[in-house]
Amino acid sequence: MQLAAVIGNQGEKSSTLISIVSNLLTNSIKESKRWNDDTKSFFAVVLDYGGPALLRIIREKIGGPSLQTAYVTARSKFHTPTKLEASIFVKAASFYDRIGYHGPFIIAIDATAILPSVRMQGNKLIGIATEEDVVVKTAQDIIDITGNESMEKARLANAIVLTPLKEHVPCFVLAVSAAVKGQNFETVVNWFNSAVNWGAQQNLKILGIGADGDSKFRKYYFERFLKRREHLNKVISIPHKGFNFVSVVEDIHGITVPTLMFPDWKHLIKKWRNQILNIRRVLVLGNGFVMIEDLMRLYERNKLTSGLWKSDVFVRDRQNVDAALRILQPQVRQCLQDWNDQRTEATRTYLKIGHNMMRSFTEENLPVKERAKLAWSAVCFVRLWKAWIEMSSYSIETSFISLQTYNDMILAGHTLVLSMKLFSKHFPDEPFHPKVFGSDSCERLFARFL
Repeated sequence: MQLAAVIGNQGEKSSTLISIVSNLLTNSIKESKRWNDDTKSFFAVVLDYGGPALLRIIREKIGGPSLQTAYVTARSKFHTPTKLEASIFVKAASFYDRIGYHGPFIIAIDATAILPSVRMQGNKLIGIATEEDVVVKTAQDIIDITGNESMEKARLANAIVLTPLKEHVPCFVLAVSAAVKGQNFETVVNWFNSAVNWGAQQNLKILGIGADGDSKFRKYYFERFLKRREHLNKVISIPHKGFNFVSVVEDIHGITVPTLMFPDWKHLIKKWRNQILNIRRVLVLGNGFVMIEDLMRLYERNKLTSGLWKSDVFVRDRQNVDAALRILQPQVRQCLQDWNDQRTEATRTYLKIGHNMMRSFTEENLPVKERAKLAWSAVCFVRLWKAWIEMSSYSIETSFISLQTYNDMILAGHTLVLSMKLFSKHFPDEPFHPKVFGSDSCERLFARFL
């Protein structure tokens, strides 16, 4: 009935649907299959948004082009730039205008390891660890450059992805560039200034950078958003003595843009878990210790009720986000309490704080007050814990979480609270989806390539 109603409605969309359905039906009774452009485009979209697994499921149900055909169809017709360029923001604006998204964005940035290699793109040599274009004219130029020991091949690549602050809206890859030694806080400033200016020229509101706990991004957060007396009125802040950061509001090409840093909550959760795996630290909390051994014994005693996997506690992969999420679940703390209430009190408290921060970013339909309370409870906890360690006879270096993790927890809490106020003032009609904060869009991009 619904299909007939769509087909009966004359228009471009209905004709495309008719073309796809008729092509699928025709090929279902043929041994030699020929797929039209509409069908191949549809399956390319399925591959792009659902990956090979979803494509295989649909092909098993209704038939369709092979995975290889879908990959060829989905291949981009233009090259991804190796550095930020004004022209790519024109393409991005056109793309989001076509799909009808006009909300705010962040620039997600992350690096991943790559195999050192070089290739040609026009007259440019791609794959050299430099921020400048390497232009070659002859084969001898290529030989000279690749033989020059000072011209190293890139071993890391930075992905720079335009990410909508709304779930299920696709991202747009702006550039994939070689990671160069010496990239620092000033590099981050340049990335952001270029992106926010070129974006504003195309009416794209880019609010800030989403990134993990890399030191250059952390410094950028402190340098740009730390609350100072010299800040003018164009800031968004919380009038509280313990609130140390602000959102800086700028007017760029006639557009009001409230800017902020958006730390990666997934990376923070992994760090929180990894602190109890560090053999050089014994985390002292009150009269107890935060110990991975508590979780090991719990797994051996009660693996089914706790929901723990062996890889969660006998760790080989410290970058496993799912493992970090599982040990923070309420049933793990309940099982620890049932097993030995007094012995596991410190471990349970530690896991509870991590769970609070995770919930503040991931749980939907939370009231503003509850979400702020969850995030700020983690901030207050680590501040008080650090002060207690400093006043005691214990060492910060061996009895407390790393200062990087401490700072990342502080920054994440401030971002969560500030972003709620930012959205209420400047984007009251947009949904608030903190789950998309950070650089996870880069991780998904890397997952497609690797």
